Amino acid sequence: MNEKREFDENDKRITFVVPMKNAEQTIEACLRSICAQAQTVNNEIKIVIVNDNSQDDSAKRVAQFKSRNKTTDVQLIRNEYTMGRAATRNIGLSRVQTPYVAFVDSDVELPSKWLESCIKKFQDNRIACVSTSVQPDGYLSHFSELFDVQVIPKRPTNNIHGSNMLCKTAIIRELGGFNVNLPDGEDTDLGYRILHKKLKICFIEDLICKHYVRPSIKSLMKRSFSHGRAGTLLFIRYRKLKSQDVAFLVFLAFIFVAVIFGTLLDPGSIIWFLLCGVFMLLTGSAVFTILNFNFRKKKNVLPALIVASLFIFIYLLGRLRGILSVVWRVNKHTKL
Repeated sequence: MNEKREFDENDKRITFVVPMKNAEQTIEACLRSICAQAQTVNNEIKIVIVNDNSQDDSAKRVAQFKSRNKTTDVQLIRNEYTMGRAATRNIGLSRVQTPYVAFVDSDVELPSKWLESCIKKFQDNRIACVSTSVQPDGYLSHFSELFDVQVIPKRPTNNIHGSNMLCKTAIIRELGGFNVNLPDGEDTDLGYRILHKKLKICFIEDLICKHYVRPSIKSLMKRSFSHGRAGTLLFIRYRKLKSQDVAFLVFLAFIFVAVIFGTLLDPGSIIWFLLCGVFMLLTGSAVFTILNFNFRKKKNVLPALIVASLFIFIYLLGRLRGILSVVWRVNKHTKL
């Protein structure tokens, strides 16, 4: 594959795929920000919205937007039942007939020059996907509001953000789209497959999208567990060791030591070893949080750290659940 093939700068035909789930409060802002991109590149754009069986007035908001923006090509598709983000994005991808496809979540607002900045990166022919920063993300926004601290990642946790990404349509189709077998982390999985093809991913860190999300503690705990489960499946599939994988291996070591020593010494001591392990893991989680995040405001940092550590611990429990999923799939001969 030649790295420097001729690049047609005038070919900016693009379709935006927007997976939508109960987004009545955010979808119009999202669509307005997408339409604004056409002005920066002097090009018409198409929008494909896939309604993943929303139970609110999301579809009504889209209809109102279409009535006010008749010059924009907006298609609305509805899933008959909830299919999840990966499958919903794939449905939108199947409707794309342009060289480029952008995936933008329905609770994300793009900055004014998002498309202009992203599409320039494709002058390198090996670039398959361009993604940018999102603030606040689903976890950190909750800490900011609950504890009045501003928590910003020191570095992107992944090379690719599924919430906003511009891709070459042909490559994403060649790779089979998003993996519908994963409970979460389908964007990370796609990133691994892009890199496996010896292609590149570009991350624009200083280009920031707004993320309108107000998660509850319950939803954050649920998503932490889901991320953990997906993390195990991704590690087994791609063998890419990250800091969270090391934390999980330490977590398994604590459990193993607790069971072995408890069995050899006193069965009742298993509980003691497990409690010690939990305490050490929570402490380690706090250290991990400090190393990976900047706290701009100092008020209530300690309780924020405690809650963040709890979420990381729940994430590790999700990793355990991922192992059980792998065992079940092996027994059922199901592909990861």
